[in-house]
Amino acid sequence: MKALTKEMKEKRMTFKMLAKKLGVSTVTINNWISGKCSPNFKNMDGLALLGFSTTVCLEPSKDIEV
Repeated sequence: MKALTKEMKEKRMTFKMLAKKLGVSTVTINNWISGKCSPNFKNMDGLALLGFSTTVCLEPSKDIEV
């Protein structure tokens, strides 16, 4: 499971909810999860403010082990 997806599930946050909070599209969130692109600095700050871990902010497309 991707780090961002895992933390979104833990926070009970949908793609649509996260996209709205960050002011991006759901396609953008999907692209981060699939590794097609990474969040810019503004979005990394937004993710951190929403309580997402540094791992998610720095490497949103990497798998993490639990």
